[in-house]
Amino acid sequence: QEVEKVPLPIDGKDIMNIFNFKPSPIVGECLKIAEELYFENPNATKEEYIEYIKNKLTIWYGKYYKKNSRASWKLSCSL
Repeated sequence: QEVEKVPLPIDGKDIMNIFNFKPSPIVGECLKIAEELYFENPNATKEEYIEYIKNKLTIWYGKYYKKNSRASWKLSCSL
């Protein structure tokens, strides 16, 4: 039986571009975080998804998470 994919307004390419990530497991983790928000608020906007992901990553990685010059966020430690 196939599991239906959750219709998110953000995808892996968006996450890599917004957060300045390279293809890596953190992108998949961000998509899992986005799915959490979908189940809490299926009508959330793309901007709300970005904020939700940013907040979760900040909590998880605290001091290793910082703003870069492109006004996006990046993880400054290797995962």
